[in-house]
Order: sequence, then structure tokens, then C-alpha cells
Amino acid sequence: MRIIDTRRDYYDSIQGFGQDRTLVYVRKEEDTEYHDKRWPFPEWVWYSRSVRAYDIDVYVIGFCGKIYPLIDLGCYHTDDKRMLCYTLEEFDGHVEQKCKPDAVKLYYHTKDCYGGDVPGRKQVKKFFDECRQKQEAFLSMFESRRCPIFVALLNRRRHNKYQITYNDLLRPLEFYRVFDTYMAYQELAMFLGNMAWPNRPIPDVSDADLLAAKGFDKYSFRKDKQTK
Repeated sequence: MRIIDTRRDYYDSIQGFGQDRTLVYVRKEEDTEYHDKRWPFPEWVWYSRSVRAYDIDVYVIGFCGKIYPLIDLGCYHTDDKRMLCYTLEEFDGHVEQKCKPDAVKLYYHTKDCYGGDVPGRKQVKKFFDECRQKQEAFLSMFESRRCPIFVALLNRRRHNKYQITYNDLLRPLEFYRVFDTYMAYQELAMFLGNMAWPNRPIPDVSDADLLAAKGFDKYSFRKDKQTK
């Protein structure tokens, strides 16, 4: 697989180890705003006081027919490096390490003092669970755009619509933690290969050629004449 793009992503270096040059991936970035209800992206509602000091960006990454959740968590009041959370456990760990004890306690509560729901960890878990449940529900979206990669960023100022970038780079989002360099390249090659040739014809092989391929010849099944 050859990748044509002026930009570089983390899996591009694998091209140097041999490739099928008949398979070409033109990785041209395209932006669009999500409107199509055929593909229901996971919902996100966040107004918890427990981690209100955090700047939260919510992503859904589409890669080779499946979606993967990502929450980009950064703090307003410190210079700490932003934490990219691909799992609920990573999000929990960041809250426990960076938040004050009272905020951590509130994050894990499911009810407030009036008996109402607290959308802290409960909402985060719902987002990750919904992404897992819908992981394979977007295949037609990949096929309609003939594109193996998209990055959808939730725009809360636009009524929680997702801004989608097709053929986006994945290195800035540390996607190598989900698929390493070799696995990402292999997944892309297989996915694009199936899109290019969804029903490859099975070659017509004669019985003689099939026997030859297995190491037999015309004498292999002939019985020797019995001597008297």
C-alpha cells in the first residue's frame, strides 16, 4: 500500500518494508459537519461540578470500519500535559490523581443530596459503553465516503453536533496506543484492499494444475502392475 499525502502519520514508515504498489491510499483531509442521522454518534452531556476545572474535548475516532472513544482532558488552572483517555479506567485515574478529594468523591457519587442523578462518572461510563455497543454500526459511513479514517470532535456550541474530519492524522491523538505502527498499517491495507476489490474472482484452476500445486504428478495415483 502506497500512501499519498504531504503530511506524515505514525504508521507511514512501514511503507519502506515492502508494499503492494497496486493499492493506493490518497489521504486527503476533508472537513464536514455531522448531520446525517443514519449514523447515531454517542451522546455526551457534561455539567458535573466534580471536574468543572477541566477542559474536556470529546472525540469519536473512526478507523477501518469501527469507532473508538476518546476524551481529551486538560486542566484550566495548571500547565499539566493534557490526558488523552481511551478508556474509562484512564479517565478515572486522571480524576483521582489531579482532583481534590471532595471533587473525587462527588465524581463517584450517583445521587446528590436531593436524590437527583449526578452526571459525573455515570455520564463518562455511558459514553464509553455506547461507543463499544455501536463500534461496528458505522461501516456504511466508511463505505459511503470510501475513507478508512475519520475524526469526529463534539462541538458543544453547535447543539452537541460532531465536526468530522475525514483522512485526519492520528498521531496527535496518540492513536498508536490503540493500534501500534505495524497493526495500524496492516489494518489499513486490509480494509482498503477489501474496499477496492470487495469480491475478487476466484481463479479457475484445472484438476491437473491443482494436483501439480500439491506436489503430485500423473503417476502418483496409478497402481503398479502386480507381478505373477
